[in-house]
Amino acid sequence: MLWLMVRIIHTLKEFVRNKARMKGSIAKAYVADECLTFCSRYLHRAETRFNRPERNEDDGDKQDKALTIFMRMQKPPG
Repeated sequence: MLWLMVRIIHTLKEFVRNKARMKGSIAKAYVADECLTFCSRYLHRAETRFNRPERNEDDGDKQDKALTIFMRMQKPPG
């Protein structure tokens, strides 16, 4: 629970642009972030953080066939 609060506070501190008016700066950035999140859920052709491909695509079938150096080349004992 504590770690979650630390992460939230860290995110809010990153929103600060004007140190003279911190609360207003955080509120403005938070509203802008929420608006962009809401709008990006409805943009199907544009790449957003909700529909972009993952960085590490893991295709187990393709990977096993491509890495032949890990296949055993010896006969089983017997």
